[in-house]
Amino acid sequence: MADFLSLHWGEQVVGVEASVSSSGEIHVGSMLTANREPGGNEDWLASAMSAAGVSARHAFVVLGQKDVVTRWLEVPAVPDEELPELVRWQAGTKSTVAVDQLIVDYLPLPVAEDAETRSVLLATVANDTVSEIRRELSVAGLDLRGVGIGSLALTDLALKLVTGHATNDGLVIAADKNQVEVTVHQQGHTVLTHSAVLSGESDPARVAGQAISRALFAAGNAVSDLNLTSAILLGSLAPDLEEVVRDRLVRSGDGPRVDVVSLADSRLVHFKSMTDAELIGSAAMAAAVGGLLTANGQVVERVDFLDPHKPPPPKRRVSNQLVTRVVVGSLLLVGLVYAIQTFGAREIEADIARLENQVAVERMRFFGANSAGSQAPLPSTTSVDRWQSQRVQWLDQLHELLPLLGESDDVILTEVNMSQDVRKGLGRITLTGLANDRAPVTRMTSQIRSHKNYNVRASKLDPNKDRQAVYKLRFSKVNVLLEDQAPSPKASKEASADDSERRDQDQADTGKAGS
Repeated sequence: MADFLSLHWGEQVVGVEASVSSSGEIHVGSMLTANREPGGNEDWLASAMSAAGVSARHAFVVLGQKDVVTRWLEVPAVPDEELPELVRWQAGTKSTVAVDQLIVDYLPLPVAEDAETRSVLLATVANDTVSEIRRELSVAGLDLRGVGIGSLALTDLALKLVTGHATNDGLVIAADKNQVEVTVHQQGHTVLTHSAVLSGESDPARVAGQAISRALFAAGNAVSDLNLTSAILLGSLAPDLEEVVRDRLVRSGDGPRVDVVSLADSRLVHFKSMTDAELIGSAAMAAAVGGLLTANGQVVERVDFLDPHKPPPPKRRVSNQLVTRVVVGSLLLVGLVYAIQTFGAREIEADIARLENQVAVERMRFFGANSAGSQAPLPSTTSVDRWQSQRVQWLDQLHELLPLLGESDDVILTEVNMSQDVRKGLGRITLTGLANDRAPVTRMTSQIRSHKNYNVRASKLDPNKDRQAVYKLRFSKVNVLLEDQAPSPKASKEASADDSERRDQDQADTGKAGS
């Protein structure tokens, strides 16, 4: 299946179907010719494609001079990004049609580094023309990929067919019995285009010669430093125009160089099934083949009315004044943050110093100004440290106590409370449970009491008031005292004082009883 279809769009549409090889060579398979039927049969193009065996679904169109207006312009030497807006403004001043109704594109021409002006080839086409082409191609099942200019495609093709012409100023002429297309190029860059209709003329060569003369006259008046010394001729009328063209070119050295070529001379485009007459070609045929080069990306600069030159997206510019304000504001903000941090740090340091002075004053009040204890730790701190060092590790205690409790079913523990007597620094484990007899409880307390780290105070057994319970007795507050470490001296004194008070109380009670 072919890759694309190149069409020369005029009153008669001429097209060539081509495919592109991996090496970039273009292979032309089929050619079609169809007369446009405006307002008539909408399937005219689809019918012509079917008859010619064309299966492409992508199309590139080149327009004839009837639909396109080209004009050589000299503008100030502005940068490339400013050129689209400037050219569009110039097009509006020189066109009789409102620029909003036109598609404007241009071909940029070389510019010297120190030049004050630069040149472009302006090209305009009506919006309605491109819309109509898109609509008619859509009816035929074609996707429009680009819209160029036939005369520019001719120049691109001719300079590829014959080497050595791109370094000179010269002409490219494509002529047949129906029309003549003339382009003037300056070192390979098209600067002027002209065309004339030859159909119905009794002497088409003479009329074509007049059209060439008009093109040369216009180019000489519009383009400076133009020195035409070569020409390339294509089409069935080319041999008849060779001498006419020689006479009109500048003679230098051995005379002007004029080459008459055929489409078969192309090294980039290969034709599969075309006759010699078809390869000699018409102007429209040559333009369509030139469009293949444009569609295949083998042209550096081109005019495309579907994708015209546009200015780059505007850059966000920041004024120097705004930058200055931002910098100054940032510096002020940094200074403000630094000042706040500095003042805050000073206030915190002052608070710390004030609190340290208050602590020193309170310490002197408590110990006295000359007491050595003023430098000693506070009593409350000592108590906390002592409590921390004497804290009972309950998990270790339970691990040691569980074997002493035994695993008999005669005694069931219902509650185990653990506490530490802070005043004396001793630990205490209180047991509550159920039993059927006093003996298992006595045996359990004896086992606990026999261990050196524990002491069990006497406790009583009460009947279990729950009639449905299996166990008949309930014991509570079996206090297991920890004696794994000696109490502090103060705790020892308090314990001794408690014992003395208890003995005195017992003696007093005994005396009262005796009396």
